Amino acid sequence: MDTLAPVTVGPAATLEAMPPKPRCTALGKAPEVVRTRLGAMLAIATQGLPAPLMAALKHLASLHNPDFYKKQKMRYSTFGTRRFVMCFDASDSDWLRIPRGLADEATKLIASAGGDLRIDDNLPTHEAITARFTGELTPVQAKAVDTMAAHTTGVLVAPPGTGKTVMACALIAQTAQPTAIIVNKADSSPSGANAWPPSSTWARRKSDHWAAARTAAAAWSTW
Repeated sequence: MDTLAPVTVGPAATLEAMPPKPRCTALGKAPEVVRTRLGAMLAIATQGLPAPLMAALKHLASLHNPDFYKKQKMRYSTFGTRRFVMCFDASDSDWLRIPRGLADEATKLIASAGGDLRIDDNLPTHEAITARFTGELTPVQAKAVDTMAAHTTGVLVAPPGTGKTVMACALIAQTAQPTAIIVNKADSSPSGANAWPPSSTWARRKSDHWAAARTAAAAWSTW
């Protein structure tokens, strides 16, 4: 009796899996020390960097554009739609700026080319804010907060109902640093103290400043 091949069941993905980002195998020889400035972005000095390594760093700071593949799959014209979303700034010939969250990956990439990435921290120092977290975290939330607090950058991904807002309040209180909260929808921004968990005394005191924050965010988006 013939056997059937494995059958995939369940809802199908809207889009097929994105192809892997290109990687350069031959990166060339990097300088022994590569100077880097850590600010709003990670600025890497381009002096002495071989072209393949520069291309690899740019690919590192790029990602596939889902809109391009969606149009391609539906046989729509992709004219004017970029295949990649480029998150780097190469306008200055002396510096290549990439998102600072890629510092670890850039360090490994340059190390594989024989270089050592030396990072100068140019991040501003701020006066500590008065924040106190009076809630109680679950074991899972406490583990996530401790893990996030051990790093200067990171992304917390959790399903709805996990308590991401509560964990964010705990992190803000723990770091005691001014924090910008950016949302992608106007109806997602807190409009009052009730939008924040009662365990965050900082959130309740700062709720009156959201109107000014939204005005500043709108002005920045139109700049």
